Parts: sequence; structure tokens; C-alpha cells
Amino acid sequence: MSTAERDTIAEPAVENSNTNRKQPFPRGFLDTISTGWAERPETLPASRAQAPFAAARRRALSAAFPGKRLVIPAGSLKQRSNDTDYVFRAHSAFAHLTGWASDAEPDSVLVFEPADGTHEITLYFRERADRTTTEFYADATVGEFWIGPRPSLAGVAADLDIVTDHLTAFVNVEGELLLDVDDDLTRAVSELRLVKDEFEIAEMRRAVEITANGFDDIVRELPAAVAHARGERVVEGVFHRRAREDGNGEGYDTIAASGHHACYLHWTRNDGTVAPGDLILDRRRSRGGQPLHGRHHPHAARVGNVHRSAASRLRDGARGRRRRLRRGADRCPLPRRARRRDEGHRRAGRRLGPSAGDC
Repeated sequence: MSTAERDTIAEPAVENSNTNRKQPFPRGFLDTISTGWAERPETLPASRAQAPFAAARRRALSAAFPGKRLVIPAGSLKQRSNDTDYVFRAHSAFAHLTGWASDAEPDSVLVFEPADGTHEITLYFRERADRTTTEFYADATVGEFWIGPRPSLAGVAADLDIVTDHLTAFVNVEGELLLDVDDDLTRAVSELRLVKDEFEIAEMRRAVEITANGFDDIVRELPAAVAHARGERVVEGVFHRRAREDGNGEGYDTIAASGHHACYLHWTRNDGTVAPGDLILDRRRSRGGQPLHGRHHPHAARVGNVHRSAASRLRDGARGRRRRLRRGADRCPLPRRARRRDEGHRRAGRRLGPSAGDC
């Protein structure tokens, strides 16, 4: 055996790790990587503000499916390239029922286990790995050495006010109802989100305030956008900064369409210039846009007027549809379930009919 062979050891493959990270590690690395780390603080957090609201949603879902085992997965990471994944976003139903938002752990599962006419509810997720394990230093997807520590079972239990267990303890059971497989469960968790509670309304208002501040930022930075060869990217970057600083990020790709790009409803390439006198269509308005330097170019003004007129006609049509639904509810040709769903949209404050961007 050569010296090189004695000084290295091939580690066993780590499940879900990337192939370019399954390499031999020097013996000195293996002897020291698990030592000398500071102790983790184990102070338990207070429950987050949305915890009682999420608990009420779980109770409502439990009451709707007595005696049924319900399984609500969070979803998994999607690989982007090599050892890089896309930003994880948990399934909307999972986030709604747990209160776990952008910090949710991939592959987590929320389980409603039937018990005495109600349910015992448990959140299963991958517990943090011990620093002596291969996962700690060799798994670029979940290893603490790569992405930082995962939360502990006790910490999440206190944070979300829910019973937690290790993911390895979860097993599928015949006859269970699985989200996105069982139609009744999938419909129920979707309709549960139609009527917003106090916490959700407050969060929506905060999102609106952050968005408005982002547009104020754009207005202040318009001179810089005009001076740059890719002024639309300047607009995009300004809004992105506000979204990341005060929130988690944009809800969808930024539209920063200036000049002739403003004629496109979903222009997200954002690689054009921003010129004085042009119309710039940003995320603030679903109708028209805003002129640079205070006045629209005549052609841009005509485009804006057409857009506003189309939006007005759509609103009038939606109002007429609502009036017809209210007057003819008893003879409405829609199934009863669809009528209830339509009523839920009105209670949630959603506009019926297409938006201006759909025309």
C-alpha cells in the first residue's frame, strides 16, 4: 500500500449527496473535522405569532376528516446544478397548517393520526446530524458544514407549538389520505385558505406596505436607471433589495418594462434601457404604468389609456357577474360546491373574473 493510499480513506456514499462530493478525504481531515466545535446553545424559543392560528387550522381540518389518517408533505429540494439547489419553498398547505414558513425543512411531513374521534398531530422532519457523522461534513445538501445547522426537534416543537419527531420514525400506512393524491383532502386544504384569519390579513397588509416602499425606492433610483445601459435591471435590482431586506423575496419575477417593452404583459427579461419620456410598466400597477420625468410620451399615453379602458371594462363585467350570482343563487347552474367556493372568494376579498393582465 502506497503512502498516498494510507493517508486517505474513501468515505461511504451519503444518501442524496452530489456525486462530485463523494471523494476520498485525507486522514488528517477525518481526525480533526469533528473536533473543536463550540457547543450549540439549546435555549428553546417562544412560540411564533402564527402558531395559534395554525393550530386552529389543524383543528378545522381534523374535524373535516374524522377517523382518517392525513399526510401533508412539505416537498423536497430541487437540484439546480452540481451541489446547488433552488431555494426551497414548502407546499402552501404544509406552511398554512404548520406556521413554518421560509425556514421550513425540506422533506418534512405533517401527519394527522386518528385517535379517539380526533387526531394526534405530529410534525416529522430531519433532525440535525451529530458532528461525528459523515452527513455533517460530506453532504452538500443537508450537512451542517455546508449549509449551517438544522433546527432541533425540541426547538421546532416550542417554536410551532406542535409535537415533533424524527423523519425516520415516519411510515406510510395503507388507506391514508395523501395531499395532492386524494382529491377530497387536496380540495379541503385549498379551500381552508380562502377565508383569511387575522394573522394572514396583517401579513398581507405588511406585504403591501413593503411593496409600496419598494416602488418608492424605484422612483428615487430612476436617474440611475436612465444613466445605465441596462436601466431595467437597475429597477429590478432596487426592488429585489427591498424585497429581500424586509421580506423573503419577490412573489414572482419582477416586471420592469420600459419603452416598447411596456407593451408586453409579462416582460421579465429586463435587459432594456430606461429613457426619458418612456412609459415604464412596473409591478405597482395592473393598469398602464408611470411616465419618467412626470409626463407620458403621446404614444405611451395612448397605450396607457387603452390598458386602463380594458381594465375598467373587465371590472364592470366582474361586478355584473357578482350581481347576477347574488340575484340568481337559487337557480345558478353551478354545482353547490362551486357556488360555495365562489362565495369564499368574495369573503377572501378576491376579485371575480380576470385581471387586467389576463386580457
